[in-house]
Amino acid sequence: MAKLKGVVFVDARGHEEIAEASLDKPFVHGNFILRGEMEHVHQILPSKSAPIIVFCKMGGRAAKVKAGLEAEGYTNVLNAGGLGDVDFLD
Repeated sequence: MAKLKGVVFVDARGHEEIAEASLDKPFVHGNFILRGEMEHVHQILPSKSAPIIVFCKMGGRAAKVKAGLEAEGYTNVLNAGGLGDVDFLD
């Protein structure tokens, strides 16, 4: 995980999905982005150049969150896809 220092992980899954398969690492929850509440993003993710990795259950919501962040000027956003695709969480 040392290589990932400074990376912000955004979990775009719903509350029910998080309860079913919680992860033991700190993540920013992305539902506010999916609901169009982008006014909160600058408080939670203040650096627009910070590396941000977005994931969800299958990858579709992560793509929407990535697009929303990029529309707000975030420049270093990666869609890691679904939980099954995210091997760096091990």
